[in-house]
Amino acid sequence: MEKILPFFMTSSWKTAFPAHCLRYEFMNMIEQARLAKEASLQLRNTSAELRNNVLLSFAGKLTDRKDDIIYANNKDMEEAKKNGMPEAMLDRLLLNENRIEGMAEGILQIVKLDDPLHQVLEERDLSSGVHLKKVSCAIGVIGIIFESRPNVTADCAALCFKAGNACVLKGGKES
Repeated sequence: MEKILPFFMTSSWKTAFPAHCLRYEFMNMIEQARLAKEASLQLRNTSAELRNNVLLSFAGKLTDRKDDIIYANNKDMEEAKKNGMPEAMLDRLLLNENRIEGMAEGILQIVKLDDPLHQVLEERDLSSGVHLKKVSCAIGVIGIIFESRPNVTADCAALCFKAGNACVLKGGKES
């Protein structure tokens, strides 16, 4: 499981992934990308069962640690208010029990999806006798820059992971 943590890297961990992931917070983007590339080479060969189990663990950690997440989010919200962030943006950044439960539920929905890897999408024989198959595979590393909504962090990470991809996430400057 320790080798899988780099898949869930972001430059603003504080709100969505406290404590055990904070070591990634201060890495520069080049180092994050390098680690994500290394992780992607392992991830693309993992079973659907393992990926689903990791996602189930991820959803469980969100709900198990919701008090810690809300505490960290409250500190971030106080700082944002001090910096004059508009109310509409504050609402986007706010995490509460319902929103965290929604994030976890979103991950559980992703677990229920069919495994997108190694699916035969097309198959045919050429007149030359060559047999062709188009098979789905992982992309590798996906970089995502998104607006400042904590739920996007969980959604993007879970979708990438389910599809066998590592990701590097960068939230907006407000996050």
